[in-house]
Amino acid sequence: MFDSLAYLKKLEAVGVPRAQAEVQVEVMVHALNDNFATKEDVNRVELSLRTDFAKLRGEFAELRGEFAELRGEFAKLKAEFAEFRSDVRADFASLKATIESLESRLLVKQVSITVGALALFSAITKFL
Repeated sequence: MFDSLAYLKKLEAVGVPRAQAEVQVEVMVHALNDNFATKEDVNRVELSLRTDFAKLRGEFAELRGEFAELRGEFAKLKAEFAEFRSDVRADFASLKATIESLESRLLVKQVSITVGALALFSAITKFL
């Protein structure tokens, strides 16, 4: 704590005129009062910080809950995607089997048509 009276006496002791010493003391007191925090100021700031930290703790707890919920939703989506992927693979395999079956049937028909055309060509050439 600043002792203004002691400061005034020290200034006078080294030859500073009383009026000038009083002005210096007044300036120092004003400067110190504006720049230093009192215990009350510190306590007020501490209380404010404690309140803010308590709010933050609550918000973090809320966020943890939301993240846990998101993790659960992500796990569900992952499972649904795996099921979808499996369904697509099964559908693709079924489609591939259908195409292979159609290819076989088309090949048989092409061979039948070709054999029939050859037989017809052969019959026509015999009659000519």
